[in-house]
Order: sequence, then C-alpha cells, then structure tokens
Amino acid sequence: MRSRTTGYSRTESAQPQCRVRGPAALMLVLCAVTASAADTYAPSTRQLTIPVLSIGAATFSNVVVTVGNIVAGPAGSAPNGSGDSYDPSKGLLTVQAVQVGGQTYFNAVVTVSGLVSIGSVAGADSFNGTYLTIPAVQVGAQRYANVTLAAAVANVVSVGNGLPQAALDQYDPGTGHLTVAAIQVGSTVYTNVVLTATLSDVVAAGPAVSITQVQNDIFTPLCSDCHNPGGPVPNLSTASASASTSVNVPSDEQPSIPFVKPRDPNGSYLFQKLTGADSISGRQMPKGGPYLTQAQLDEIGAWIMGL
Repeated sequence: MRSRTTGYSRTESAQPQCRVRGPAALMLVLCAVTASAADTYAPSTRQLTIPVLSIGAATFSNVVVTVGNIVAGPAGSAPNGSGDSYDPSKGLLTVQAVQVGGQTYFNAVVTVSGLVSIGSVAGADSFNGTYLTIPAVQVGAQRYANVTLAAAVANVVSVGNGLPQAALDQYDPGTGHLTVAAIQVGSTVYTNVVLTATLSDVVAAGPAVSITQVQNDIFTPLCSDCHNPGGPVPNLSTASASASTSVNVPSDEQPSIPFVKPRDPNGSYLFQKLTGADSISGRQMPKGGPYLTQAQLDEIGAWIMGL
C-alpha cells in the first residue's frame, strides 16, 4: 500500500483494519498487531535501532540509523523474511519487523540518511594498530580471502559515514586505494574507509582452501544429492570427483567456459551458477535454493584461487 499523505491522516487500503499514521519522518501502516519486534523506531528522532544486521559477510550488532525516505510502506501481518537486510548498491534497508510504541509493523523498505552508531561487527575487517586483517577483498575480477595487510593510520585517505556502500572490500590498483566496507578498531566500528596500499604491504593471503574442505562443507551436504555419478555434471559426490569433473572441464551449458578456471572464480562457470551471474544459462544453483551464503562463496572462491 502506498500513500502520498503527510502528517496524521488516513488513506484507502485493501485492508480496512489498517490506517496510515505518523509524522513525515516515517509513515507507518498501523495494523492490529501487538506482537514483539526486534527493531524499534523513535519517530521524534527518526532513529531506527536494529539489534542484528547482516551485510555481505559482516554481521553488525546494535545498529542505530537515521531513516531517510520510505520506498515501500509496511505491509502484511508477518515478516517476509527471517531478518533485516541491506543492499549497499541501492542503499535500501528492508525492515522485517519494527516496533513503534505499542504497535508492530512488517516489511518496510527505507533509505538510510545516516549512521548514528554501531555496537560491534563480526566477520568484517579488524585492525590491531599494525596489521589490517581482511576476510575478503575484490581486485578487478579476482577475489582474495584472508589477507593480512601492514597498514598505518597515515595511509588513511578518508573515513566515510553511513552503512557500508559495498558488501566487500574493493582495491583499485590504478589509484592504490583500498576501500574498506567496515572495520573494527578496538570497540569502535568505522565504515567506508579508504586507505592506500601496495603489494609490498601484503603480509599474507590465505591459507589456501582445499577441495576436501569445500567438499565436506558445501558440495556433499548441498550439491551431491543431484550432482552424483548418475546425475548432471559436474559430479560433486566426492572430493576427487568434484576436482576431476570441474577443473578445466568445459561446462555443458556454455562449453567455452570451464566449470572451474584455476585462479579465476568469476571466470568459472560453477561459481557463476552458484552466484546467479547474469551470464549463466538456466537457473541459479542449488536448484530452488536456498542459495549459498557469502561465506560459502568465499570458501569456494578461495579454493579456486589456490589452484
């Protein structure tokens, strides 16, 4: 349901038990729901408090943001998903459930005009005063995992604000700038940090991920029911079969692209299918979902990078 009203007002709705109420700060569809909600919203300050929010591989706790515009008003009597989500590329925050006073609202999509505070972050970068530890960084078409970088505060170009503008760190060899989505320094979290870095600053990248690890963690529990000796290629039933039927083996749907191209995850058709890339034929895998998490994709990417 959409409304163009401002202030306190009513609007027509397909659900007559609901009405629109609230200052322009955040229009909310007030429904007959009083169940508890994880998020809380204060209309007077426009601040939304989110106990847990995942962005890419990082999970933030106790996030407080200032709400900007409403893209889609609350709808339904229950959440559409299991938790809030944020799309850095679009700047859209999807709120599954939020409590305002004694009312609970579901499935609102809003923009975030500013980050007030973050309690802590798990799965993002950390800095101990000498070394910056990066779980994953994108360099052009390549993704590297578990990078340790010698860094200095003097190398910081800028520190931004708001929620991360990307779900993954990005490095531009042309400018020598590393853009860090989120970094925890002691008890403080910083977002959208840009610093300079060179190859000589890299202390370590790895350790390598083995096919046995990928097989045990991902292929066996998630893929082998279909991709076995009697099923579609590649055969992902054992570690040896997974390697022999995928590495440098032309894919069946696009023979010009190998299932696994060593040291090139994004150029590997298996990885493209698992990420749902626009270049694939057919559907994203695993068939019908649920699809792999970013951490699982990073593990497969690290295995391919180490070939």
